[in-house]
This record gives sequence, C-alpha cells and structure tokens, in this order.
Amino acid sequence: MTLFKPKQTEDIATPSSDLDFLLRERISNQWTGFLHALSDELLSQLTPQECRDFLRSVGTRLAKAMPIPTQDTVPELETAINEKLGAQRWGRVELIDTGSHLQIRHHYCPLPLALCMDAQVAGGLLEGLYELWFRSVGAEEGLSIVQTGASADGSVLEFKFGQN
Repeated sequence: MTLFKPKQTEDIATPSSDLDFLLRERISNQWTGFLHALSDELLSQLTPQECRDFLRSVGTRLAKAMPIPTQDTVPELETAINEKLGAQRWGRVELIDTGSHLQIRHHYCPLPLALCMDAQVAGGLLEGLYELWFRSVGAEEGLSIVQTGASADGSVLEFKFGQN
C-alpha cells in the first residue's frame, strides 16, 4: 500500500522557478499562512477593485510609518526609496523621468506572491505607498499614480506618476 504518490519534479533551471524561489525567500514563513488567509478573506468579501482600494489605503499608512527624506533629484529619490524597500526586502525601484511623467518600475516585488493575489490587485498597495512618498517630498497635488502593467510572473510592477 502506498500512502504518498511520488512528487513530480520541477525543472529548477527555468528562470521563472528560480525567480519564484527567490521571491518566496523574501516572505517570512511566520506570516505566510496569515497573509494567505487574510487575502482569501479580503477577496471573498470585496470585489477586486475594492480590495485594490483597500490595499492602496494600507500603502498610504505604510508610507506614513516609513517616511523618506526630501531629495533634490530623481536619482537621489530612487536611492532613498530603495533604502526603505531594501530594509523591508520588498525588491527595488527604478524611477525614470520621461519629462511628462515619472515612470516607476518596481522589480522583485514579493507582494503578489505573499498575498496570493493578482499583481494588478496587489499593486494597489504600492500605489498608495509611492503616491504619499512623492507628495511628502514635494510633488504637486494634481499629480497621481496609476498602475500601468505587470510582468507575466508578477515580479515587476509598473506605474506612472503624473497627470492622469
């Protein structure tokens, strides 16, 4: 009698499984079960947009709890934000000033995986975080942030900050 079926082995050489492994390493085991249960409960009681709006509010609160100092240039702002993100093991950001808006690429984001959520929904948290950080360093009130995309594996989330 066999109690357990043999596991099928994954091809661990593929970039997506390596990336998946690295992103999972950034999520504390003590919080995994709680985050999954919280996510399931949120998604069972809220629409995806309501869940996204809720996470955006959470991101705003996080930005208040983790303020960044005022910076004079976009590269200095990128460095200051990356220091905060690095301390949380939340990946890194790349800020690109296009002249008309600020393009934001958040690399190695563990949130979709940690929350077991679609990257578009989980990205709400980063919208709130970045928007308040940008306001705190002097961005105009009329400017806002919107998520413009995500990589297929959810490890890179892209945003636009400007006139939307």
